[in-house]
Amino acid sequence: MEENKNIIVGPKDPKKSEYYQDLYTIMKKRGMLAIKYLLMVRCPLTDERLKHKEIHFRREFINQVSEHLHQLDFETVAKIPTEKDDCAFRLSVRYTPSGRVFGFQIIEARVGWGGGYFSMTPAIILLEEEGKRALELLKPILK
Repeated sequence: MEENKNIIVGPKDPKKSEYYQDLYTIMKKRGMLAIKYLLMVRCPLTDERLKHKEIHFRREFINQVSEHLHQLDFETVAKIPTEKDDCAFRLSVRYTPSGRVFGFQIIEARVGWGGGYFSMTPAIILLEEEGKRALELLKPILK
């Protein structure tokens, strides 16, 4: 995956070695996020407003989701049952409407550990054609 120049894989979090750096931080460090005005987050690469969506999965599907995401098999991920809200496991997605920038990562909410969200998989950012393809295949569950 790392050989393709249009795919960026995020590293482990140096503060918490068992977790990965979060998608938002990696996109910000790479210059893919810019806050304009008060609350608008734009992508300087495309000058589009960045969208954010969380897709919730039940625990029994998380290994399957992770495996297919690692293979960039978005068609299969789109077929895995999702939940409406409040599941601990979430696919966090940030993307531009054109799909030229598309980032995703699996996070887990851990209420019992003092709250907070923990990044369970590397953040992956797809650019250009790879991003457009991912957006197109995941559209049914991004609505």
